Amino acid sequence: MFVWIPILVVFFLAVGARRLHWFAGWREAGLFAVTAAGLFAVAVVELLGLVHLLGATWIVLCWAGLAAALWLVRTSVPGTVSRAKWPSPANQDMRWDWPTVVLLVLVFVVLATTFLVAVTAPPNTWDAMTYHLPRVMHWLSERSVAFYPTDIPRQNYYLPGAEYLLLHIYALAGGDRLLNLLQWAGLAGTAVAVSLIARDLGAGLTGQVLSALAAVSVPMAVLQSTSCQNDLIAAFWVCTAVFFFLGAMRAGRWVDTLAGSGAVAMAVLTKGTAFVILPVFCVFGFSRLRSESWRGLLKVLAVLAIVLAVVGGWSVRYVASMRAYGGPVLVEEVALRDHSWRCLISNAAKHAASECAIPFKPLMQACAQGVMALHERLEIAVDDARTTQGPVSHMLLWSHILHEDYAGNLFYLLVAGIGLIIALFRGSAAAKGYAWLFLAAALMMPVLIKWQPWVNRLHLPVLVLAAPLIGILAGRKPFLAFALGVVLFAGSVPYLLWNKSRPLVGEQSVLTVAREYQYFTNRPDLLQGYSAAALEIDKSGCRVVGLRLGGDSWEYPLWALSPRGVRFCRFEPGLAQACAACLLVTDQQDAVSSDAVVAETLLSSGNLQVFRLRQEASSL
Repeated sequence: MFVWIPILVVFFLAVGARRLHWFAGWREAGLFAVTAAGLFAVAVVELLGLVHLLGATWIVLCWAGLAAALWLVRTSVPGTVSRAKWPSPANQDMRWDWPTVVLLVLVFVVLATTFLVAVTAPPNTWDAMTYHLPRVMHWLSERSVAFYPTDIPRQNYYLPGAEYLLLHIYALAGGDRLLNLLQWAGLAGTAVAVSLIARDLGAGLTGQVLSALAAVSVPMAVLQSTSCQNDLIAAFWVCTAVFFFLGAMRAGRWVDTLAGSGAVAMAVLTKGTAFVILPVFCVFGFSRLRSESWRGLLKVLAVLAIVLAVVGGWSVRYVASMRAYGGPVLVEEVALRDHSWRCLISNAAKHAASECAIPFKPLMQACAQGVMALHERLEIAVDDARTTQGPVSHMLLWSHILHEDYAGNLFYLLVAGIGLIIALFRGSAAAKGYAWLFLAAALMMPVLIKWQPWVNRLHLPVLVLAAPLIGILAGRKPFLAFALGVVLFAGSVPYLLWNKSRPLVGEQSVLTVAREYQYFTNRPDLLQGYSAAALEIDKSGCRVVGLRLGGDSWEYPLWALSPRGVRFCRFEPGLAQACAACLLVTDQQDAVSSDAVVAETLLSSGNLQVFRLRQEASSL
């Protein structure tokens, strides 16, 4: 259990930033430290993967070496921790009154509750089972992040930033017990980042705490903070990048520019939604650098160089294999191709209606009927392939309101919308500028991304960027801030307690249900087959297992339930030569068709069949 070493590294980096007087407060120093640690984690994965040394031992040594180096530097560099407070406008109120204290307590209640669920429940999100975690296991098994043969192509070509960090956690913790904490850390970090953005927009202490509470009360953020998805950690990197870039535009400091560049690189490597949101802020920031002449040009080049350096390794592998995947699949799958006015209105209406998936059935039904009526007027099908990816029947399903893939955030958006309007028309110059940038970034979502059943997940970075607007809305009126904070917190309670994938209370509580069963909370029909398959693998003594799976099959439970040391890989006839007791686990009846192997059925349960393979001597 070596997870404490990266935490120590982050602490040393934050202390070093304060000693060097780069930052006046612990919050901004902490964001800088986390960004630097994230960049180091990516470098370790890429470099160790190049020489096929990507394993727990070398990862521990890398982190321990960095911690030791930082300790030596800390003791040799002169200076003291800066105690200066960040200069605040005269209209900021930095007093700790009772409403502010209560709001801060509510922030910690949300973080403590989600932390309990995150460390108790195993990963069980659909995407984590199909590609997030299987790719981590393949990388550790192959000791490299090179692309590998798989029946689930997303394991190769989807952006890997979150999985790089999950790989470190898995290797350092020795298992999947702490993997959900990556997203939880994204929630905590996002609260810090939005509070700092609110501060720089003129919010006092109450407004900053309210912004943090708003961010951790977003229903989608609450649900995802205990999962192995990647939307929340992507939202954290986006908010961190926005904070540092706003600071760079205000003060012109190189440290803000470099820290923002690192956060942009991490966001881009983590989730494609960063390509939609961050260009708005980057273009605006670059436009402000024209007055700096050659120094401005150097900053632009520095941003591009850092982003390319971080994303370069994956990009080279992706481009090299693009022919195998039939082109730029990342774009083809989700990009809105037709930008006619009918398609834009259709797509925007479906994006907006998806956020109405809240615990109030009449409103959900009214939204669905409104979307259908609008499409009749537009004379375009509601499931038109130009604007839709996936079944429209998933829209506004009552069973999805507490699920991390579908939950809506309507009330939060209404409050944020009021804050946006007030900031645009009555806010300070800084608040108005941020509000316009936020509005432009939010509009980019329906302009560039097709509607999908799980589109609310993709909205998450935009949702948390709205939190500073809520802080500005009520930051100067403590009682209003207190009332809004309590209501936002109350709205998050159902999502804290009755998360459909990881409920804290009830018969399926993560505190009472066995961990093995919790892997299959979202697919209980798979439990019997996967458990039996893992048992057969254990009984056979097989250490190389061939897989023939569908493109959206659950692979990770096989890794989780099977004995340590078992290696899974895509089935090829040659596997029969690699191990005399090799098994094939498949969800296709005709998977074994080679004349070079003979398959003896060991298990046929549900959608899984397990075979013992042996070579046929006469055919070799």
